[in-house]
Amino acid sequence: MRAGFVLWRALLACALLVAAGPARAQAVTIGAEDDWFPFSGVVNGEVRGLGVDLVRAAFAAAGVELKLQVLPYGRCIELVKRGELVACFDTVRNSTTEKEFLWPRE
Repeated sequence: MRAGFVLWRALLACALLVAAGPARAQAVTIGAEDDWFPFSGVVNGEVRGLGVDLVRAAFAAAGVELKLQVLPYGRCIELVKRGELVACFDTVRNSTTEKEFLWPRE
């Protein structure tokens, strides 16, 4: 469940940027968890993992420049809650986050 949210949030952010049209800059910064490899984690000083690859591919396919802000999960979630980041991956779906974030049906 946690990894599935990665692509959904990234695609949502990407779609919103593309829908905004060419008047807006085509770049976005989102949070990437630093310690949940093989999905998203720092390995040899670089963020890597399945989630990282999926998010990068989604933004590249939409022609949107992606910048990843690598940080601990708790801080990543807090920055999304405060509106300082548009997305954070990988986010777990549980009773706490269920009420705070938008989730896909599947």
